[in-house]
Amino acid sequence: MRYQIICTTRKENNSIDKLGFIEAGGDENQAQDIKDKEHINRLINEGNSFFFTNEDGQEVEVISVEDDHVRTKPDGTEKNNLLHLRECRYA
Repeated sequence: MRYQIICTTRKENNSIDKLGFIEAGGDENQAQDIKDKEHINRLINEGNSFFFTNEDGQEVEVISVEDDHVRTKPDGTEKNNLLHLRECRYA
């Protein structure tokens, strides 16, 4: 399964607390959140993939989560792209 990260929730220090995601091409109103880094890594290791779309419209692959940090493939920028995603708003 392929999942798109569409939003984040942040802690008071602005670090990412949770990632909001949908199935690729899915309805953003159906976003789910995930906080547990082991869960994300397990999904990746089981053959699932995560990506987000950066400010330039490029899809960037999430490759793992280590020490509470999401690791992505290089996309030619020094910016922390995930911090530029919108804040998740769950009902």
